[in-house]
Amino acid sequence: MPLPSGAAGVKSGSPFMQAMGVRSTVMLLVAVIAIPFLMLAIVSAQRNLRFEQNAAEQRALTHARQLTARIDDLVGGVDDLLVVLAQTLSPDPADAAQNGARLARIGARLPPVYSQLRISTPQGAAIGHSTGVSPNIGGRKYFRDALLRPGLATGEPARSYRNGIWTMGFGRAIHDPAGKVLAVVSVTLRLEHLHQIFDDRGLPEGSILYVLSERGMVLARSADQEHWIGRDVSRLPTGKRALELKDGAELIVTREGTARLTGIASAKRVPWLAVIASPTESAFAGVRAEERRSLLLFLAACGFALVAGLMAARRLILPIRRITADAVAFGGGDLAHRSTVAAPAEMGVLARTFNRMADDMAARTASLETSEARYRSMFQSSPQPMWVVDRETLRFLAVNDAAMAQYGYSREEFLAMEGGDIRPPEEHGRFRAYLQTNVSGVRAAGVWRHRRKDGSLIEVEISTHELMFDGRPALHSALLDVTERLRMEREVRRLNLDLEERVRERTAELSATNRELEAFTYSVSHDLHNPLRAIDGFSKLLLDHPGMPEDSEARDYLERIRGAAQRMGGLIAALLNLSRVSRGTLRKTHVDLSALAAQAAEELQQQAPQRMVEWRIAPGLSVDGDAGLLRSVLSNLLGNAWKYTRNQPRPVIEFGLHADTAERAEFFVRDNGAGFDMAYSAKLFAVFQRLHSPAEFEGNGIGLATVQRIVERHGGSVRGEGRPGEGTTLYFSLPRQGQAPG
Repeated sequence: MPLPSGAAGVKSGSPFMQAMGVRSTVMLLVAVIAIPFLMLAIVSAQRNLRFEQNAAEQRALTHARQLTARIDDLVGGVDDLLVVLAQTLSPDPADAAQNGARLARIGARLPPVYSQLRISTPQGAAIGHSTGVSPNIGGRKYFRDALLRPGLATGEPARSYRNGIWTMGFGRAIHDPAGKVLAVVSVTLRLEHLHQIFDDRGLPEGSILYVLSERGMVLARSADQEHWIGRDVSRLPTGKRALELKDGAELIVTREGTARLTGIASAKRVPWLAVIASPTESAFAGVRAEERRSLLLFLAACGFALVAGLMAARRLILPIRRITADAVAFGGGDLAHRSTVAAPAEMGVLARTFNRMADDMAARTASLETSEARYRSMFQSSPQPMWVVDRETLRFLAVNDAAMAQYGYSREEFLAMEGGDIRPPEEHGRFRAYLQTNVSGVRAAGVWRHRRKDGSLIEVEISTHELMFDGRPALHSALLDVTERLRMEREVRRLNLDLEERVRERTAELSATNRELEAFTYSVSHDLHNPLRAIDGFSKLLLDHPGMPEDSEARDYLERIRGAAQRMGGLIAALLNLSRVSRGTLRKTHVDLSALAAQAAEELQQQAPQRMVEWRIAPGLSVDGDAGLLRSVLSNLLGNAWKYTRNQPRPVIEFGLHADTAERAEFFVRDNGAGFDMAYSAKLFAVFQRLHSPAEFEGNGIGLATVQRIVERHGGSVRGEGRPGEGTTLYFSLPRQGQAPG
């Protein structure tokens, strides 16, 4: 049987081919043909692996963002509840019982995650509570934040000292039309129920869900919550990376050496982080399956090629060449190219397998392009200005609509510029120095000055991260306009400097005033007393003179002169005493006020034993303070009550405790004497101000002013209540803790 011409040519042409024989030649051809398929398989496997890995990371990030959406929904519900409470509850302390009943009814209908509802005064005292318990919350962070700014205030996780339950408080202030805070409504969430917002459907097996506070404290955990809730994980790898990344997905190795694919997202309404950590075995199950599938596909293709080469030497050479050409075209970038080989049996299967692989790769490429288009759309529609700059040429590669609106340039103008074109000349060196550093991940670039198209300068905070853009190393930047914020900060610093200067000026004025007061005190003490004593003494000598008639008009004048001089002397002594109590050094000891009051009462009673006064002095009242000054306070207050009950047939004078807290105690002195009109209460503790004429009751108007000065030096306050003919109650409060002012 004659040989075909092609075979004869091979036999007669190359000694090397003649030595190999047909089978070896086919095997060599099969090996040559298998090389493009190997390249295709490697490229396809790499693309598939990258796609599956990106998809796994995107799924982790999506689940984390879905969890933050549920967190925001929960916080939004809390805020809506506080808004309703602020509109329906009364800030009047007199309505505390009504508020408490209403809050109890509302609290009974809420889910278990809501622990306590409350309305409080601006000082933190309860004026309504859903459980009846009413501690003062004036020191809580969310309460202080609610007083300082409108809107929802968020607290910090705290553990109850009564039952060990971890809770977190939220508050909102109630304002009057003028903006003054009338009350604060608040609600407490029990963190042990916060995990109810978790939804692990669609997550890889073994995934763990966290909710972290802004400081890295665990607020909720899907597994072993009792052990983890309230625990600070800011120094552990997952917690530390979550606080740094804020939003994204990456592979994190735990302290125990376990690798987990972790999705991290930040809530919008509260500074919380949602963290979802999945074991790599389950998170990358699709990646592993794709590796196995690609390997099996490659092995199958190789095996098929070997079998085909052994069984069909002559008939396979031409189809293999054609398929090789198809593979070269497809591998060269013509993804629409398909094999047209219609050979029977194995070669046809190989051609169809090639086409299926090409279809699958084209579909995956289209999906990847769609994903990239979606991310480009998110970039363009973001409300935050963003752009991408080429690392080498510094030219703008992409810019979003928000950046164009803020800077005034069109997209074409931006893409024709370099990064240095929007910066003033003095910042070019700093910009070049920044570009010389190369740090992976998102980093804060600080505050920069940029120039807009209209020439105006703005200040922006920039955060950047490195990326590959269209195959080139690039720098992605996100910007925040902080011009107004920094202007306000500079204005605040300027005002603080002005305030410090004013304080220094006022301090100097006060020092000068004190020196003048000391000079005046010296003058009164040494220059006025002697003339007054001389007037009184010479008047008495004239009265005692043998030639002075008993009933003469001159005697009456001299008596009046003596009385006026003595009253002036008493007034000067009272003023000197007022000056001393204002300037002396406080010597604090533990003072028994009840004993001091009893001594003052005994001294008053000894002055007029005929008066039948009912004294009611509460026992065991004490406070820290200057014993001598507090003795003066009680002597003046009880003496005042003694004086104004003179015309009362059954006088009663009482000293007792009106209110007592951990910070201060308020005492009172009450009498059933002449009383006073509350319209003139502002004059009660003023120097020389008297609410009764000297003809009715003697006095110089200094005693109560002295009381006020002493009490205020101790860090306290005074006030008075009364009605004409129904008596007077004078109150004075003193601090329980801390140093009294000097």
